[in-house]
Amino acid sequence: MRRAAGTALLRDVRIVALSQGVPVRSAAAAVLTGLTLAATAVLAPAAAAAVPTSLSTKGFLSRDSSQPLWAATVTLTSTLAEKGTTKRVAGEKITFTSTWDNGALCEAVTTASGIASCSAEITDERTLVSIQSSDGYRATFTGSAGHAAVQTPGSARWAH
Repeated sequence: MRRAAGTALLRDVRIVALSQGVPVRSAAAAVLTGLTLAATAVLAPAAAAAVPTSLSTKGFLSRDSSQPLWAATVTLTSTLAEKGTTKRVAGEKITFTSTWDNGALCEAVTTASGIASCSAEITDERTLVSIQSSDGYRATFTGSAGHAAVQTPGSARWAH
């Protein structure tokens, strides 16, 4: 930002030293010589508040007979909406992670219906067991310019 002669920026306030309505070279000189100081507030535009969001999630495990007992495919689905409404949020990334090791499972972008769905192969026995607990995985939306971040736990169940 260029600073005009006779102007001192003090955070959000612009101080201009005037001598008969004409800016002088420095505000300090104006104070020392008793000249009038005029102050004008220079405020930044207020940032728009992010709309609170809600995230619901569900997970299903499946395995075919060719897979070992400790391996499975998990399909994770989440729905992102504006909190307290039925308005769904489209085009936002949802990340699914395992809670026991914070390992990435998969990620997906919400559709026009606010739904994100992806699948991951589980090949570790600990992950397979923990993902079935009450908070076995997390669905996370990190937020955007217009929507607040949200995270929710989930557990995967065997599909029948």
